[in-house]
Formats: sequence, structure tokens, C-alpha cells
Amino acid sequence: MRVFYFLLCSIEAFLQSFLQFGCFFGHKERPTTLEGIVNLVVNLPSLILQQFEVGFLCRQETFPLGRQETGQILFFLLSKLDSSRLFITLSQIIAYLMKISCFRIKMEIVKAGAIPPLVELMRSADATLRESATVVILTLSATDANKLVIGGSGVTPLLVDMLIYGSVQGKVDAVMALYNLSTHSENLDSILASGAISPLIWLLKECKKASKVAEKTTGILQSLTVFEDARSEIVAEGGGVLALVEVLEEGSIQGREHAVSALLAMCQCQSGRCKYRDAILQEGAIPGLLELTVQGTAGAKQKAQKLLKLLRSPPTASTSRSASASASASASAMLKSIVYD
Repeated sequence: MRVFYFLLCSIEAFLQSFLQFGCFFGHKERPTTLEGIVNLVVNLPSLILQQFEVGFLCRQETFPLGRQETGQILFFLLSKLDSSRLFITLSQIIAYLMKISCFRIKMEIVKAGAIPPLVELMRSADATLRESATVVILTLSATDANKLVIGGSGVTPLLVDMLIYGSVQGKVDAVMALYNLSTHSENLDSILASGAISPLIWLLKECKKASKVAEKTTGILQSLTVFEDARSEIVAEGGGVLALVEVLEEGSIQGREHAVSALLAMCQCQSGRCKYRDAILQEGAIPGLLELTVQGTAGAKQKAQKLLKLLRSPPTASTSRSASASASASASAMLKSIVYD
């Protein structure tokens, strides 16, 4: 992605310079219409774009275009992508988006129709283009108003594919984008249906438990535990519960709260409660929970105490029939020895 920093002379920077200073590369007049501005940007040779003075262009403090015009320009560029200009144009868009702080501009970009072309880029055979498009999706999905539109665009399975086949940076960008989408409840079905659990567990096992990646991955898993299929898949996936317990013990403050929330959701469900309870106990969750009751946030402390209470209480007779009696007795004895001794 370093090349995109070299191309920091994005659409915004170019327009700032051109519109404020008039003549540029032989042009005698400022463009006065949106069409004129778009035509100038699209037709500007790639070599000239790469030779812009980044520092000079980025010194300008004002941006003369409104949010709607900005979104229209970016949509126009996305719709005109072709093989000869694809990489340079997408680079401009990414560099521009990485600098945007106004959520309303990101809303206008999505309203202007930028998502479908980006989804097509996510299907490209070129790995660089797929990962570049993932960065744009990540940036746009940070705005709440865009989450449902992006989640319904068909991009979710492509982000899950990026989790499996992407580079290290591609996986990071994909999980961050999926986390953004998961914070809108209506996107959770599509994330689960896309087969996200297994690659998320794999990523969680591989990454540092105190990292931002682990925090966001655990956050997605927490959101998905509202579904029985997700809870069962976490337990069935080798090392799934253990990965959550490790985040509980070693994660960031927010990551630990996500982890205890996920484990609590699993243990609270009536169907298969004994299965989840035993799996959590067998992975040694108790020390981490006890520590969280002292050092966690207010919410984490409350959830840890509630989970400890559930783990201490044996399942009802009707629930426990489906589980091994010896395993339950062993787990209960272990819990009592840790809590009371």
C-alpha cells in the first residue's frame, strides 16, 4: 500500500491546486462546471499525476467542491475504469478516501453509486486490485449510514474470501471491514451465511491476542453468537473456544469484553447449555474471568460475574442428559476448587 502514499496527490489535492491557482499544465481557464472538472481529472495523464509536488498540493486548507459533487466525481471515475487506467485511478480514489474525515462525504460517495463497481473489483483476478478495493470498502463502511447499503451489495462473501486467500494486510483490512458491517444487526445473517466463522477463528488463533485485529475479530464473533449455528460452529471449530479464552486472558480492554460477552452468550442459551458450559470450563476460562471481575471495565466485570455464576450452577436435569455426567462432575469440581479454595 506504500504506493498509494506516493500517489497522495489525489483528486482532492489536484482540484485544490487547480481551482485555486487557475492555470495548470497549459490550461488557461478554471473549469466552472462539474462536467469540466471531471473531464479534466479523467484526461490528466498518469505521468503528470505521479509528478505532482505532494507537499505543495497538500498545503491547501480549503476544498472548493461540495459533498455531492465530490461523490459524483468519484462515482464517475469508478464507472470509467478500464484496463489502461484502472490502477492509477483506483490509487487516486484510495488516497483521497484515506484523507476524508467528513462522514457526509462518504455518504455521498455511496449514494452516487460507488459500491457496485467496487464489488466488481473485488471479483477481479488481480489480487492487487481486490485488496485495493477492500481498502475502499473498509473506509466507506466506517460510516453508519453506509453499512446496510454495503452489507446488501454482495460484498460480504468477497470479504470472507479475502480473509482466506488475501495477503496479511488484505486479511487485516477485510476483518476491519467485516467488523464495521457487523455492528449493523441486519448484516449479521449474510456474514454468517458467508462462512465467516472458520476463517475468523483461524485468524484469531494466529494473531496476537492483544492486537486490534484480535479485538475486531472477537467483536464479530460476539455479534454472531446470537445465532445457534454460530455458537455450535465456534465449539466445533478446533481451538475456537480456546482462542476466545486466550483473548479473555491476554486481550485489550475492549477485546476482553468482547470475549466474555461471546462466552456468556454461549453459556446463557438453553439449548445445549451443558455443551457450551463444559467446553468453556475445559479450556480453563475461570482464572481469566476472576481477573476480569477485578480489572475489567464495569460492563466486563458484570458479565464475568454472571458467567461465573452460570458456570458454578450445574445444568438442569433435562439439559444435562445430552452431556457426559462424568465430564460435568469433573468440571464442577474444578470450578469449586478454584473459586472456593
